[in-house]
Formats: sequence, structure tokens, C-alpha cells
Amino acid sequence: MNYLADIVRVLVHTGQKFNFYDVLVMAIDEQVLREQVEKARHRLEHDPSIPVQRRLNFEMSVKNLSQSFGDRERVPKIQGQAAICGSSRPTCRNSQCQISPPSRVKCS
Repeated sequence: MNYLADIVRVLVHTGQKFNFYDVLVMAIDEQVLREQVEKARHRLEHDPSIPVQRRLNFEMSVKNLSQSFGDRERVPKIQGQAAICGSSRPTCRNSQCQISPPSRVKCS
């Protein structure tokens, strides 16, 4: 699940609400991933309150995600992780769920 955790880390640093489907789109679409990385990076550069360790964790996640696009088995791995997440998906009263670190789900 590190792959999905890396995606969630990027999305958290964008400062925007997101749901599981946003995570899946980023997992599949390299262009969307790059756009979100740039948004997150911009936010990190302009927020001095974010600790160095969180910045380093973000950069490591970005590196891991970039390397994953060279993996021929990336899509089957994503499908497997999505199936695992789908079987343990939290129940929300509505369709807007937000995942925030560390792996907490907030329903609005």
C-alpha cells in the first residue's frame, strides 16, 4: 500500500479535499500526478510552518511515484491495492470522504 500512501501524501500537501476516486485517477494518469505534485510542491515552498521531515517525506514519495511509471506491472499492482482498499472501505453517510494522514477518513 506504499504506492497509494505516496499518492495520498501528495494530495494532502495540495491542501484540497479529495476522495478515493481522486487517488485512483492519480494512480493511473501520469499527467494528473505531475499536476498534483506541482500544486503540492508550490504549497510546500510557500508554507514555512511545514517541518523539514514532512518535506523530505513528500520528496521521497514523489521519487517513488516517478519511478513507478517505469514498472511494467504497475497497473496490476494498482488494481490489487484498489481491491484491498475497496474491501475495507469505510462506510460514509454521503459520498464525500476525505482521507487525511495517517490513514484517517473524514466523512463530511
